[in-house]
Amino acid sequence: MAAISATLFSMLRAADHVLAQEGLYGGTHDLLTRDLPRLGIEVTFVPGDDPAAWRKAVTPRTRLFYLEAMTNPLVRIADLPAVPAFARERGLISVIDNTFATPLAFRPLRHGFDLVVHSATKYLNGHSDLIAGAVMGAAAACGK
Repeated sequence: MAAISATLFSMLRAADHVLAQEGLYGGTHDLLTRDLPRLGIEVTFVPGDDPAAWRKAVTPRTRLFYLEAMTNPLVRIADLPAVPAFARERGLISVIDNTFATPLAFRPLRHGFDLVVHSATKYLNGHSDLIAGAVMGAAAACGK
């Protein structure tokens, strides 16, 4: 959650809007529905596999599209190839949580995502004997 929070808090400001995939991990959902609105950041949840819904939900204030490679715990998979293209066309930052998929199953940066977050406490560590998170991406993504 520290990696997710640091990413969102550094990319967003009051009056921004976020598109977020439905069915996200509970901690992330709480951050998006409780903490971001208190900072004046609006969040709209959309189905991860419905680009038509994304087009309807995007606003001139939308800055970021957040999703998970595989949602936790429901294992829903978004239209992963469409998200970076959608975001690029609109000047949005695409952020994906790849914790559940791990880099063994999916490498988001190679598919055009701007930023990738991981809970290193889970599969990357494998022993649950540390608490860590990671954020990866190009520095240019931070300047969008």
